[in-house]
Amino acid sequence: MARSRALLATAAGAVAVFAAVPAARANIGTGAGSDGLVAREAAATPAARVTSTKGDKGGGHGRFEPGAPGIGDPYFPLEGNGGYDTQHYDLSFSYDPASDRLEGLAVITAKATQDLSRFDLDLQQLDVSSVTVDRHPASFARDGQELQITPKHGIKHGRTFVTAVRYGGVPQTIVGSPIVFGSPYGFLHTDDGAFMGDEPNVASTWFPVSDHPQDKSTYTFRVTVPKGLGVVANGQLMYQQDTRGSSLWVWNEPDPMASYLVTADIGRWLVKQGRTPGGIPEYVAVDPVLPDVTVVRDGTSKTQSALDFFYDYSAEAVDLWSQTFGPYPFVNVGAIADNATYNGTPLGFSLETQTKPVYSAVRSPNTIAHELSHQFR
Repeated sequence: MARSRALLATAAGAVAVFAAVPAARANIGTGAGSDGLVAREAAATPAARVTSTKGDKGGGHGRFEPGAPGIGDPYFPLEGNGGYDTQHYDLSFSYDPASDRLEGLAVITAKATQDLSRFDLDLQQLDVSSVTVDRHPASFARDGQELQITPKHGIKHGRTFVTAVRYGGVPQTIVGSPIVFGSPYGFLHTDDGAFMGDEPNVASTWFPVSDHPQDKSTYTFRVTVPKGLGVVANGQLMYQQDTRGSSLWVWNEPDPMASYLVTADIGRWLVKQGRTPGGIPEYVAVDPVLPDVTVVRDGTSKTQSALDFFYDYSAEAVDLWSQTFGPYPFVNVGAIADNATYNGTPLGFSLETQTKPVYSAVRSPNTIAHELSHQFR
Protein backbone atom coordinates (compact mmCIF):
# COMPACT_ATOMS: atom_id res chain seq x y z
CA MET A 1 0.00 0.00 0.00
CA ALA A 2 1.32 3.46 -0.91
CA ARG A 3 1.97 5.86 1.90
CA SER A 4 2.91 9.56 2.04
CA ARG A 5 6.18 10.60 3.58
CA ALA A 6 6.38 13.59 5.95
CA LEU A 7 9.95 13.27 7.16
CA LEU A 8 12.70 13.55 4.56
CA ALA A 9 15.91 13.82 6.55
CA THR A 10 17.39 14.91 9.82
CA ALA A 11 20.78 16.38 10.46
CA ALA A 12 22.57 17.61 13.54
CA GLY A 13 21.15 21.01 14.26
CA ALA A 14 18.58 20.88 11.43
CA VAL A 15 15.43 18.93 10.85
CA ALA A 16 13.95 18.68 7.37
CA VAL A 17 10.19 18.20 7.55
CA PHE A 18 7.61 18.93 4.88
CA ALA A 19 3.89 18.41 4.65
CA ALA A 20 3.42 15.79 1.98
CA VAL A 21 0.15 15.85 0.08
CA PRO A 22 -1.47 12.41 -0.02
CA ALA A 23 -1.76 10.97 -3.48
CA ALA A 24 -3.63 8.08 -5.01
CA ARG A 25 -1.96 5.75 -7.46
CA ALA A 26 1.46 6.25 -8.98
CA ASN A 27 1.95 5.32 -12.63
CA ILE A 28 4.99 7.20 -13.82
CA GLY A 29 6.01 6.37 -17.35
CA THR A 30 2.60 4.98 -18.30
CA GLY A 31 1.03 8.22 -19.45
CA ALA A 32 -0.63 9.02 -16.13
CA GLY A 33 0.87 10.64 -13.09
CA SER A 34 -0.33 9.72 -9.64
CA ASP A 35 -3.01 12.40 -9.90
CA GLY A 36 -3.70 11.81 -13.57
CA LEU A 37 -2.24 15.15 -14.65
CA VAL A 38 -0.18 13.73 -17.51
CA ALA A 39 -3.17 11.90 -18.91
CA ARG A 40 -5.41 14.92 -18.43
CA GLU A 41 -2.95 17.21 -20.13
CA ALA A 42 -2.61 14.88 -23.11
CA ALA A 43 -6.39 14.67 -23.33
CA ALA A 44 -6.95 18.41 -22.89
CA THR A 45 -6.26 19.16 -26.53
CA PRO A 46 -8.77 17.59 -28.89
CA ALA A 47 -7.62 15.59 -31.88
CA ALA A 48 -6.48 17.90 -34.68
CA ARG A 49 -9.08 18.87 -37.21
CA VAL A 50 -8.31 17.69 -40.72
CA THR A 51 -8.09 20.90 -42.72
CA SER A 52 -5.30 19.94 -45.07
CA THR A 53 -5.23 17.81 -48.16
CA LYS A 54 -2.77 15.02 -48.88
CA GLY A 55 -0.64 17.72 -50.49
CA ASP A 56 -0.57 19.52 -47.13
CA LYS A 57 -2.38 22.57 -48.43
CA GLY A 58 -4.56 24.25 -45.84
CA GLY A 59 -7.49 26.36 -46.95
CA GLY A 60 -6.58 29.99 -46.40
CA HIS A 61 -3.32 29.11 -44.68
CA GLY A 62 -0.97 28.48 -47.58
CA ARG A 63 1.21 25.41 -47.78
CA PHE A 64 2.10 23.40 -44.69
CA GLU A 65 5.90 23.28 -44.36
CA PRO A 66 8.47 21.82 -41.93
CA GLY A 67 9.58 23.97 -39.03
CA ALA A 68 13.23 25.01 -39.04
CA PRO A 69 15.70 22.65 -37.29
CA GLY A 70 17.10 25.57 -35.28
CA ILE A 71 15.82 28.78 -33.78
CA GLY A 72 18.29 30.93 -35.72
CA ASP A 73 21.13 31.39 -33.21
CA PRO A 74 24.36 32.01 -35.16
CA TYR A 75 26.49 30.41 -32.42
CA PHE A 76 24.25 27.35 -31.90
CA PRO A 77 22.43 26.99 -35.24
CA LEU A 78 20.66 23.70 -34.38
CA GLU A 79 19.58 24.59 -30.84
CA GLY A 80 15.88 25.26 -30.42
CA ASN A 81 13.45 24.71 -33.25
CA GLY A 82 11.31 26.79 -35.56
CA GLY A 83 7.59 26.70 -36.32
CA TYR A 84 6.23 26.57 -32.77
CA ASP A 85 6.50 28.05 -29.29
CA THR A 86 6.53 25.62 -26.35
CA GLN A 87 4.15 26.33 -23.49
CA HIS A 88 4.67 23.52 -20.98
CA TYR A 89 6.76 20.38 -20.44
CA ASP A 90 5.32 17.56 -18.32
CA LEU A 91 8.29 15.25 -17.77
CA SER A 92 7.72 11.81 -16.26
CA PHE A 93 10.79 9.63 -15.93
CA SER A 94 12.36 6.93 -13.83
CA TYR A 95 16.05 6.67 -13.05
CA ASP A 96 18.02 3.94 -11.32
CA PRO A 97 21.64 4.73 -10.35
CA ALA A 98 22.44 1.00 -10.36
CA SER A 99 21.99 0.84 -14.14
CA ASP A 100 22.27 4.57 -14.99
CA ARG A 101 19.22 4.03 -17.17
CA LEU A 102 16.48 6.62 -17.63
CA GLU A 103 13.01 5.78 -19.00
CA GLY A 104 10.84 8.75 -19.82
CA LEU A 105 7.62 10.16 -21.18
CA ALA A 106 7.71 13.83 -22.21
CA VAL A 107 4.35 15.51 -22.82
CA ILE A 108 4.97 18.86 -24.49
CA THR A 109 2.32 21.52 -25.09
CA ALA A 110 3.18 24.00 -27.85
CA LYS A 111 1.57 26.58 -30.12
CA ALA A 112 2.26 26.57 -33.86
CA THR A 113 3.77 29.78 -35.27
CA GLN A 114 3.33 28.62 -38.87
CA ASP A 115 1.40 25.98 -40.80
CA LEU A 116 3.42 22.90 -39.85
CA SER A 117 3.81 19.71 -41.85
CA ARG A 118 6.68 18.57 -39.61
CA PHE A 119 8.60 19.87 -36.61
CA ASP A 120 11.73 19.00 -34.66
CA LEU A 121 12.72 18.52 -31.05
CA ASP A 122 16.30 18.36 -29.77
CA LEU A 123 17.30 14.99 -28.26
CA GLN A 124 20.80 13.56 -28.00
CA GLN A 125 21.83 9.90 -27.68
CA LEU A 126 18.63 8.50 -26.14
CA ASP A 127 16.32 6.12 -28.01
CA VAL A 128 12.74 6.99 -28.95
CA SER A 129 10.09 4.25 -28.97
CA SER A 130 6.97 6.20 -29.90
CA VAL A 131 5.59 9.68 -30.62
CA THR A 132 2.02 10.94 -30.68
CA VAL A 133 0.65 14.36 -31.63
CA ASP A 134 -2.79 15.18 -30.23
CA ARG A 135 -3.15 11.47 -29.36
CA HIS A 136 -2.56 10.33 -32.94
CA PRO A 137 0.55 8.22 -33.68
CA ALA A 138 3.14 10.31 -35.50
CA SER A 139 6.05 9.15 -37.63
CA PHE A 140 9.53 10.22 -36.57
CA ALA A 141 13.12 10.11 -37.75
CA ARG A 142 16.52 10.99 -36.28
CA ASP A 143 19.10 13.32 -37.83
CA GLY A 144 21.91 13.94 -35.36
CA GLN A 145 20.39 15.71 -32.36
CA GLU A 146 17.18 16.45 -34.31
CA LEU A 147 14.11 14.36 -33.58
CA GLN A 148 11.99 15.00 -36.69
CA ILE A 149 8.27 14.48 -36.06
CA THR A 150 5.64 14.26 -38.80
CA PRO A 151 2.09 14.41 -37.41
CA LYS A 152 -0.81 12.59 -39.02
CA HIS A 153 -2.31 15.91 -40.10
CA GLY A 154 -0.80 19.33 -40.70
CA ILE A 155 -0.96 21.72 -37.75
CA LYS A 156 -2.43 25.13 -38.52
CA HIS A 157 -0.76 28.38 -37.51
CA GLY A 158 -1.93 29.49 -34.06
CA ARG A 159 -3.11 26.06 -33.00
CA THR A 160 -2.10 24.56 -29.64
CA PHE A 161 -1.00 20.93 -29.89
CA VAL A 162 0.31 18.26 -27.52
CA THR A 163 3.23 15.96 -28.36
CA ALA A 164 4.06 12.87 -26.28
CA VAL A 165 7.47 11.22 -26.68
CA ARG A 166 8.43 7.92 -25.05
CA TYR A 167 12.18 7.56 -24.82
CA GLY A 168 14.96 5.96 -22.80
CA GLY A 169 18.58 4.98 -22.47
CA VAL A 170 21.68 5.95 -20.53
CA PRO A 171 22.23 9.72 -20.60
CA GLN A 172 25.79 10.58 -21.58
CA THR A 173 27.88 13.26 -19.89
CA ILE A 174 29.37 15.77 -22.34
CA VAL A 175 33.17 15.72 -22.08
CA GLY A 176 35.85 17.62 -23.99
CA SER A 177 33.58 20.32 -25.39
CA PRO A 178 35.25 23.69 -26.00
CA ILE A 179 32.05 25.36 -24.77
CA VAL A 180 33.01 24.82 -21.11
CA PHE A 181 36.77 24.50 -21.64
CA GLY A 182 36.59 20.71 -21.76
CA SER A 183 34.97 20.25 -18.34
CA PRO A 184 32.31 17.54 -18.02
CA TYR A 185 28.78 18.95 -17.97
CA GLY A 186 25.16 18.04 -18.58
CA PHE A 187 23.81 14.84 -17.04
CA LEU A 188 26.38 13.82 -14.43
CA HIS A 189 26.12 10.34 -12.86
CA THR A 190 26.94 10.59 -9.15
CA ASP A 191 27.65 7.90 -6.54
CA ASP A 192 24.03 7.94 -5.36
CA GLY A 193 22.10 9.42 -8.28
CA ALA A 194 22.43 12.19 -10.86
CA PHE A 195 23.25 15.89 -11.08
CA MET A 196 22.02 18.02 -14.01
CA GLY A 197 23.93 21.12 -15.10
CA ASP A 198 22.92 21.84 -18.68
CA GLU A 199 24.28 25.28 -19.58
CA PRO A 200 24.26 26.16 -22.37
CA ASN A 201 23.02 23.41 -24.67
CA VAL A 202 22.58 19.92 -23.21
CA ALA A 203 19.15 19.65 -21.59
CA SER A 204 18.55 17.50 -24.67
CA THR A 205 20.80 14.79 -23.21
CA TRP A 206 18.00 13.75 -20.85
CA PHE A 207 14.68 14.90 -22.34
CA PRO A 208 13.32 16.00 -25.74
CA VAL A 209 13.20 19.78 -25.83
CA SER A 210 13.39 22.93 -27.91
CA ASP A 211 16.78 23.60 -26.37
CA HIS A 212 17.27 27.35 -26.61
CA PRO A 213 16.73 30.04 -23.94
CA GLN A 214 14.54 32.04 -26.32
CA ASP A 215 11.85 29.34 -26.02
CA LYS A 216 10.89 29.40 -22.33
CA SER A 217 8.22 27.17 -20.81
CA THR A 218 6.72 26.09 -17.53
CA TYR A 219 7.61 22.60 -16.24
CA THR A 220 6.23 19.73 -14.22
CA PHE A 221 8.55 16.91 -13.10
CA ARG A 222 7.34 13.45 -12.04
CA VAL A 223 10.41 11.45 -11.12
CA THR A 224 10.50 7.86 -9.87
CA VAL A 225 13.66 6.65 -8.12
CA PRO A 226 14.57 3.68 -5.90
CA LYS A 227 13.10 3.99 -2.43
CA GLY A 228 15.47 5.81 -0.10
CA LEU A 229 16.58 8.35 -2.71
CA GLY A 230 15.18 11.84 -3.14
CA VAL A 231 14.64 14.28 -6.01
CA VAL A 232 15.06 18.04 -5.90
CA ALA A 233 14.00 20.12 -8.91
CA ASN A 234 13.03 23.63 -9.89
CA GLY A 235 9.98 25.22 -8.29
CA GLN A 236 7.77 23.71 -5.61
CA LEU A 237 7.53 20.19 -4.25
CA MET A 238 3.91 19.20 -4.85
CA TYR A 239 4.04 15.80 -3.19
CA GLN A 240 6.15 12.73 -2.54
CA GLN A 241 4.98 9.15 -2.26
CA ASP A 242 6.53 5.75 -1.63
CA THR A 243 5.10 2.65 -3.25
CA ARG A 244 6.73 -0.76 -2.91
CA GLY A 245 10.41 -0.32 -3.75
CA SER A 246 10.23 3.07 -5.43
CA SER A 247 9.64 6.69 -4.57
CA LEU A 248 7.75 9.27 -6.63
CA TRP A 249 8.57 12.97 -6.44
CA VAL A 250 6.49 15.64 -8.17
CA TRP A 251 7.79 19.19 -8.60
CA ASN A 252 6.23 22.09 -10.47
CA GLU A 253 7.83 25.27 -11.82
CA PRO A 254 4.97 27.68 -12.68
CA ASP A 255 7.19 30.43 -14.08
CA PRO A 256 8.57 30.18 -17.64
CA MET A 257 12.10 28.83 -17.67
CA ALA A 258 14.91 28.46 -20.22
CA SER A 259 15.83 24.82 -20.83
CA TYR A 260 19.44 25.22 -19.65
CA LEU A 261 18.09 26.25 -16.24
CA VAL A 262 16.15 22.98 -15.80
CA THR A 263 17.38 20.53 -13.16
CA ALA A 264 16.01 17.46 -11.35
CA ASP A 265 18.76 16.14 -9.10
CA ILE A 266 18.69 12.66 -7.60
CA GLY A 267 20.41 11.28 -4.53
CA ARG A 268 20.38 11.25 -0.75
CA TRP A 269 19.68 14.68 0.67
CA LEU A 270 19.57 16.63 3.89
CA VAL A 271 16.86 19.26 3.51
CA LYS A 272 16.10 22.47 5.35
CA GLN A 273 13.22 24.74 4.51
CA GLY A 274 11.54 27.82 5.88
CA ARG A 275 11.59 31.50 4.99
CA THR A 276 14.39 34.00 4.62
CA PRO A 277 14.41 36.95 7.06
CA GLY A 278 12.80 38.91 4.21
CA GLY A 279 9.94 36.39 3.97
CA ILE A 280 10.88 34.46 0.79
CA PRO A 281 10.12 30.70 0.93
CA GLU A 282 13.42 28.76 0.96
CA TYR A 283 14.29 25.11 0.22
CA VAL A 284 17.89 23.88 0.47
CA ALA A 285 19.13 20.32 -0.16
CA VAL A 286 22.70 19.12 0.35
CA ASP A 287 24.49 15.79 0.01
CA PRO A 288 25.07 14.37 3.53
CA VAL A 289 28.75 13.72 2.76
CA LEU A 290 29.60 17.41 2.28
CA PRO A 291 31.91 18.64 5.05
CA ASP A 292 31.35 21.38 7.58
CA VAL A 293 32.25 24.87 6.39
CA THR A 294 34.34 27.47 8.20
CA VAL A 295 33.98 31.11 7.17
CA VAL A 296 35.93 34.06 8.58
CA ARG A 297 33.81 37.20 8.52
CA ASP A 298 34.66 40.54 10.10
CA GLY A 299 37.52 38.86 11.92
CA THR A 300 35.30 36.16 13.41
CA SER A 301 35.55 32.50 12.45
CA LYS A 302 32.36 30.45 12.28
CA THR A 303 31.98 26.74 11.50
CA GLN A 304 28.63 25.28 10.51
CA SER A 305 27.21 22.32 8.64
CA ALA A 306 27.06 22.51 4.85
CA LEU A 307 23.26 22.51 5.15
CA ASP A 308 23.19 25.55 7.43
CA PHE A 309 25.92 27.27 5.42
CA PHE A 310 24.00 27.08 2.13
CA TYR A 311 20.71 27.93 3.84
CA ASP A 312 22.01 30.99 5.69
CA TYR A 313 24.08 32.49 2.87
CA SER A 314 21.39 31.85 0.25
CA ALA A 315 18.86 33.64 2.46
CA GLU A 316 21.17 36.58 3.09
CA ALA A 317 22.07 36.93 -0.59
CA VAL A 318 18.53 36.78 -1.97
CA ASP A 319 17.25 39.27 0.59
CA LEU A 320 20.06 41.65 -0.35
CA TRP A 321 19.35 41.30 -4.07
CA SER A 322 15.63 41.83 -3.42
CA GLN A 323 16.43 45.13 -1.78
CA THR A 324 18.81 46.01 -4.62
CA PHE A 325 16.97 44.81 -7.75
CA GLY A 326 13.34 44.58 -6.67
CA PRO A 327 11.01 41.77 -5.56
CA TYR A 328 12.21 38.22 -5.98
CA PRO A 329 10.36 36.86 -9.07
CA PHE A 330 9.85 33.15 -8.27
CA VAL A 331 7.88 30.88 -5.92
CA ASN A 332 10.86 30.00 -3.75
CA VAL A 333 14.63 30.17 -3.48
CA GLY A 334 17.27 27.74 -2.36
CA ALA A 335 20.27 25.62 -3.26
CA ILE A 336 21.11 22.08 -4.37
CA ALA A 337 24.62 21.13 -3.26
CA ASP A 338 25.85 17.70 -4.33
CA ASN A 339 29.09 15.76 -4.10
CA ALA A 340 29.48 15.57 -7.89
CA THR A 341 32.56 14.00 -9.47
CA TYR A 342 33.54 12.65 -12.87
CA ASN A 343 35.70 9.50 -12.87
CA GLY A 344 36.54 10.26 -9.26
CA THR A 345 37.65 13.85 -9.96
CA PRO A 346 35.74 16.61 -8.13
CA LEU A 347 33.94 19.10 -10.36
CA GLY A 348 34.10 22.87 -9.95
CA PHE A 349 30.54 23.48 -11.03
CA SER A 350 27.97 26.09 -10.08
CA LEU A 351 24.97 27.10 -12.17
CA GLU A 352 22.03 29.47 -11.70
CA THR A 353 19.31 26.85 -12.24
CA GLN A 354 15.95 28.56 -11.71
CA THR A 355 14.85 28.96 -8.06
CA LYS A 356 17.63 26.70 -6.74
CA PRO A 357 21.19 27.08 -8.09
CA VAL A 358 23.17 23.84 -8.24
CA TYR A 359 26.65 23.41 -6.76
CA SER A 360 28.87 20.37 -7.32
CA ALA A 361 30.49 20.84 -3.88
CA VAL A 362 30.78 23.46 -1.15
CA ARG A 363 31.30 26.88 -2.72
CA SER A 364 32.15 30.31 -1.32
CA PRO A 365 29.57 32.84 -0.08
CA ASN A 366 30.50 35.04 -3.03
CA THR A 367 29.65 32.21 -5.46
CA ILE A 368 26.27 31.73 -3.80
CA ALA A 369 25.56 35.46 -4.10
CA HIS A 370 26.68 35.43 -7.74
CA GLU A 371 24.41 32.54 -8.75
CA LEU A 372 21.41 34.02 -6.96
CA SER A 373 21.89 37.37 -8.69
CA HIS A 374 21.00 35.57 -11.94
CA GLN A 375 17.50 34.85 -10.59
CA PHE A 376 16.51 38.48 -11.05
CA ARG A 377 15.25 39.39 -14.51
